[in-house]
Amino acid sequence: RLLGVEVGLVTRSVYFHVRERLTPQRRSERRHNLAKIGCVATLIYIVYAGVIPLTVSTEHGGPEVSIGSKGFLPFFAYFVTRFDLMMDDVLEKFVSYALFAALLAACWARVANLATSSRVLAVTTVGVAVSVVIEAVQMFIPVRVTSLTDPILAACGCVVGVLGREHAVAFYRFATTHQMLGPKEPQAEREVPARLPSTDTLIASLTEPRPDAPVEPPSRSKPIRSR
Repeated sequence: RLLGVEVGLVTRSVYFHVRERLTPQRRSERRHNLAKIGCVATLIYIVYAGVIPLTVSTEHGGPEVSIGSKGFLPFFAYFVTRFDLMMDDVLEKFVSYALFAALLAACWARVANLATSSRVLAVTTVGVAVSVVIEAVQMFIPVRVTSLTDPILAACGCVVGVLGREHAVAFYRFATTHQMLGPKEPQAEREVPARLPSTDTLIASLTEPRPDAPVEPPSRSKPIRSR
């Protein structure tokens, strides 16, 4: 933990030192490149956690046995294990796919200009495809259990990752520039109320004669008749 804190402090100082020398365009390119590196690193971790140890079985019937087993059912393998191990595995897979989806949405230039729903669909498709490939490889690894749990967790994690990134970017944009991420709706121009004069000016205006002030016509009184 102490080593992690020291690495974080050094990385922070180096980052801000380099950031001061970069133009806004270079900063955007650097963030894009860092997102690519993080996406590849997360993908490598997902593949490593799902495939290693790679003990390939030479026996026939691997796919039939995997698909026909009860462990292939979604979340069935978690019913026969400890609760803490189950939660640890679920959270690890969910967070890894959420991080992968967020980084992929940040560095995938082809889907950057799409709508949110289209971006979620594209990134989720990639995440589920990666999970399905890993599960297909696990059919031939004796120490692994093939299940539909991983594709479901991958889909949920990817959706949360993309939406979480969208909200994080919108909040950062609003916090720094007070502007929303999406296009603004045209608002009607509000009339700015005239500035009221000071108290002294207002009192002085009451005592000044005004020629345009309305004049009340004199009342015509009728003479009183005596009886």
